[in-house]
Formats: sequence, C-alpha cells, structure tokens
Amino acid sequence: MKTTGKSECRPRRHAGWRAAQGGLSLMEVLTATVVLAVGASGLGVLQAGALRDSREALQRTEAIVLAADMLERVRANPGGGHAVGLGDAPGARLSCVFVECDPTALAAFDIATWKCRLGAWTRAPACDALRAGGALLPEGQAGRPEGDGAGAVDADGRVRVTVTWRAGVKLRRELVVASHI
Repeated sequence: MKTTGKSECRPRRHAGWRAAQGGLSLMEVLTATVVLAVGASGLGVLQAGALRDSREALQRTEAIVLAADMLERVRANPGGGHAVGLGDAPGARLSCVFVECDPTALAAFDIATWKCRLGAWTRAPACDALRAGGALLPEGQAGRPEGDGAGAVDADGRVRVTVTWRAGVKLRRELVVASHI
C-alpha cells in the first residue's frame, strides 16, 4: 500500500448500503402517523373550544342587546309600570304597533314582546298573537336557549333588568344591567 502522506477520511461504502436505505421503514411511517394523529386531535379540541366560546359570546351579546332594548323601552315610557319577574309568561295580546296605547298597555306590550324574544316563551299563545299581529318576527327567530328575563323600576328611578339563558347542557348564565332613568 502506497501512502502519499494524506490521510483518507472518506468512509467506505459497501455495495448493499444503497439498497438497504432505499425507503422508509415501517416504524418511521407508524411514528409519523401517530404524531400526525395527535396533532390533528389537538386541533380538533381547540376548534371545539373556540366554537363553544364563540357561541357563548354570541349568546351574551344577544342578552346585552335585549337588556338594553328593555332599558330603552322603560326610558321611553317611564310611567308604564314595567315590573316583570323571571318565569312570568308574556300576557299581553294587545298590539300597540298600529294603534295608540295608554302607558300601562304600552308597558304590557313592551314586556310581552321582550319576553317572547328571550326564547323560553316563543310558543306561548301571547307570542303567537303578537307574531300574527306583526309585532314579532316569524317563528324561527334567534333566541337564547330557554332564555327568560325580569325587570323592575324602583321609586328612585333605578331600573334593573335581568336576562337568563341556558349555555350548554347544565350551565345557566345571567346578565344583570342596572341604570337610572
């Protein structure tokens, strides 16, 4: 063997080396599949959580809009007596849309339309009558699942409006808005 003074650092290749490393092994494919499956399931969990949070945010926004609607109705008709409790069904069948009503009848109309829009009373006879009279949108309008509301005005002019709804299977949500008229 002749040496030139230079050391050879190149590895020697065997004839079968290239043939043995020609593709992926089954373990590499299995590992990649497991990693991909875990990542995809993680993305699915994140998507489900985002969807749930988005639905709850929409329901809370609708509750805020409905509470503000009732506050404005009380401000527009302060002497009407807008007291209503949770669980009270809408009672007014009189529509004040096309006819002039006194303050008490207008307050009863406001409460009835508000209660019908909350979700729990959409199939009540008063809601059907208001819908037929053009005071409410047709059936199928958005509403909080099992939504209900309460409102009270005290002697000092403080208004307290409560909107409750079901979020999920067992969760109850409540929004309370207080203002001065």
